[in-house]
Amino acid sequence: MIPSTEAKSFSPTSNVRKKIGNKVNMNDVFTPDKIKECQSIIQKAHESFFNDVLEIWQLIINDFAELAENSKSSSQIIQRIAKHSLEIKGKLDAVGYGLGMKIAKSLHDFALNDTTPQKHMVIYGKHIDAMNTVIRSNLKGDGGVMGNEIMKALSALIKKLN
Repeated sequence: MIPSTEAKSFSPTSNVRKKIGNKVNMNDVFTPDKIKECQSIIQKAHESFFNDVLEIWQLIINDFAELAENSKSSSQIIQRIAKHSLEIKGKLDAVGYGLGMKIAKSLHDFALNDTTPQKHMVIYGKHIDAMNTVIRSNLKGDGGVMGNEIMKALSALIKKLN
């Protein structure tokens, strides 16, 4: 199961307190059972969101394979890669995969401006390898030292081959 944010109750701010009124006791509203119910909803949404990311990521992998086989429609394929990578960028950030979000952004930005994709197959392949590492290793957050090294390597590769 994918870890997600925990549901917690907290004391309302003075603005919220004014809006709901002083007669409402937050402990009556947010009972332990209600918090448990909220946690269940958060967990289901988190899993669904991450499954969406995996489905879109598979589309990018399929597009990359098609690009390797078919240079005639490469501009359409690159447009799809750019679109899909932009879609997962925000989703990855929302579920706590900052490094995955950075890789998706890098892939999107590169694909968006690439006019000779057949020359840049290595760059696309390395983005796919990097994202697969994030997903397989469940690298949440920015990936720490490993995340920094991955992003430096992708950046250097783009500068060298572009």
